[in-house]
Amino acid sequence: MPESLTINLKLLVEYPLQQTLAGIASEQDNADLAISLKDGQRDPMHVLPEGNAAGLPAKTVLDGHRRWAALLAIGETTAKVVVRHDLKDA
Repeated sequence: MPESLTINLKLLVEYPLQQTLAGIASEQDNADLAISLKDGQRDPMHVLPEGNAAGLPAKTVLDGHRRWAALLAIGETTAKVVVRHDLKDA
């Protein structure tokens, strides 16, 4: 697994089809996730690199939209991410 880094949550960009492709979690599931993140973020979010073939902005979230929202809900300002350079040409 590539090394994770910490970035400001305000720099993340939502994947354009997230609302269409993702399932909807219950409010209770989202609340439980937020509670678990108060102990620290275990799994990094996955984001696209700059200059990706999809033409999407750098730091577009591929995996971790619920963690992103939960971290914001508990007042966090940063998150661990993995920049998926292996997907740059995909």
